[in-house]
Amino acid sequence: MTKKMSAFKAAYRRSFQEYIAEASETALQHAYELGRQALRDGLGPMDIVSTQQEALLELLKDAETARDCICIVELSHEFSTECLAPFELTHRGFLEVEQFNRKLEDLNKELETFSYSVSHDLRAPLRAIDGYSRMILKKQEEHFDEETKRRFRAIRENVETMGRLIDELLTLSRLGKQEISNARLDMEGIIGNVWQNLLTSNPDRNMILRNEGVFPATGDPSLLREVFSNLLGNAVKFTRTRDIARIEVGSSREAEEVVYYVRDNGVGFDMKHYDKLFGVFQRLHSADDYEGTGVGLAIVHRIVSRHGGRIWAEGAVDKGASFYFSLPQKKNGFS
Repeated sequence: MTKKMSAFKAAYRRSFQEYIAEASETALQHAYELGRQALRDGLGPMDIVSTQQEALLELLKDAETARDCICIVELSHEFSTECLAPFELTHRGFLEVEQFNRKLEDLNKELETFSYSVSHDLRAPLRAIDGYSRMILKKQEEHFDEETKRRFRAIRENVETMGRLIDELLTLSRLGKQEISNARLDMEGIIGNVWQNLLTSNPDRNMILRNEGVFPATGDPSLLREVFSNLLGNAVKFTRTRDIARIEVGSSREAEEVVYYVRDNGVGFDMKHYDKLFGVFQRLHSADDYEGTGVGLAIVHRIVSRHGGRIWAEGAVDKGASFYFSLPQKKNGFS
């Protein structure tokens, strides 16, 4: 048994580190196979839990920022869920998974507390940096050359970006426990409101929204508005290089779900990087070219999942992108 445990630990750590580094589907599949092999070898879920705790602590020790720590813990949960899946088929496994879930719940509570602490601790110095930069510019701007002014503006812009990142990280951490309301929603109205805001904030852009018809939905109004704010906002952002931004929204009924989509004629993305698309802090384009925190699509993914739906995308470099998400048809009141 000792030999099998040693072999399992070595294989598990390799796959775990690969998934944390690349968030690859191949690593997740390997995790599932490791769980099945562990079951055949007589190992239990707690063997996996203890192995993961060791591997997790090693990675956290090497993490350079609080943001990295949060990302590692998030990915760690996804990986362990896949590796433990085979044990859910056995009574013994069920009891041990329950024990693991209680530990995971405690870890999530600690992570939530950590997130709030990080937010509080980071906001104060950010406000100070922004305040002092503003004061210096106000008093000394006329004595600065253009390069010095540019650097101070860059400082304030980066402070603003960091503030948005903190807000989005907190939003992401709250989504797992936030109560989801079940209201009947006019999706056309939500889209129209989001689009008007985007037109107002981009007065110099030539943007056209084509609406192919959007079915109503049942869900949380503020969260589903956030979904369209992110998807339409991304469409506007990544069509910036086009003379005319052509964006399309629509929906269709398929089997037991309603599928909504947002399509654009922007810069698109390479499908070989698809695995990174909905991950936290994963970017497919340079931050210098396109602003953003790398959290928006992760928030969208979590909102849709909380509603019992799924999300996916298609794209090609310089040929635009299409984002789809579904909501269960029964939940929407369709028959």
